Amino acid sequence: MFSAKYLPTLTLILIAIAFQGQTSPPAPKEQVAFLSEDSFPPSAPIPQKVLTILLKEQAVRESIVRASDADKRDPVHLFRAAEVHLFSPNEIDLFIVGNVPIAGADNGWFWVVRSAHKDPKVVLFATGYALELLHSRTNGYRDIRSTWSNPNGTETRIYKFNLEMYKLSKERWNEHQ
Repeated sequence: MFSAKYLPTLTLILIAIAFQGQTSPPAPKEQVAFLSEDSFPPSAPIPQKVLTILLKEQAVRESIVRASDADKRDPVHLFRAAEVHLFSPNEIDLFIVGNVPIAGADNGWFWVVRSAHKDPKVVLFATGYALELLHSRTNGYRDIRSTWSNPNGTETRIYKFNLEMYKLSKERWNEHQ
């Protein structure tokens, strides 16, 4: 006959057997490459402070005149955002792309906003077809690559953080054969 004094031990053994071989699911991988047209995930919320900063950007001011009246009244729809981590996993930064009409004729317009929820600052405005967060770092911040193509070739630009902003570090044009 089973004795009640063994119940706590038996319970622990059964729990250990139930969890044996189970592991925590891996943390989701951060998306690091974004196409201007379709690869942004559903837009992350854009804080009002960030929207206010974007609306002051020269490219936005010049293009918003082509926006619909509804978009002018609620301009958050003119942008899509993705959360990224430029420096620390504890700090939320944003990659933001403009929706038409906040875009070029043949490329996307990207803004990189550091510290989106605390003290937001646009640290890069870049154009291109894609924007990518690289593994390499400069001054602790992830380097960024933009690319743009046309039938003649592909332009690649690498941006590095200079303690205040991202600055163009390298630019390369590869002609298509």
